[in-house]
Amino acid sequence: MRSYCIVELDDGLTIVEQPAAAGPEDAALRAGGTLVDPGPYRNPEEAYDALLALEQELSDEGSDTPDARVMEDRILRMPT
Repeated sequence: MRSYCIVELDDGLTIVEQPAAAGPEDAALRAGGTLVDPGPYRNPEEAYDALLALEQELSDEGSDTPDARVMEDRILRMPT
């Protein structure tokens, strides 16, 4: 079963397909980026909605959502 995750590349956020046998970290590494949201999302549309929400959160100076964290706090950095 295919799933999708959100990865940050040099030119911004993107959706990456995650093969069934690979984890989200592997998918991000293959794409040459940093894993931002492991999902897993069942289809590209669901992942795109999540991507838009992340971008909106970044553009907001503050969030009125309780316990909301800045996206940078959630980024999982790939080991070098």
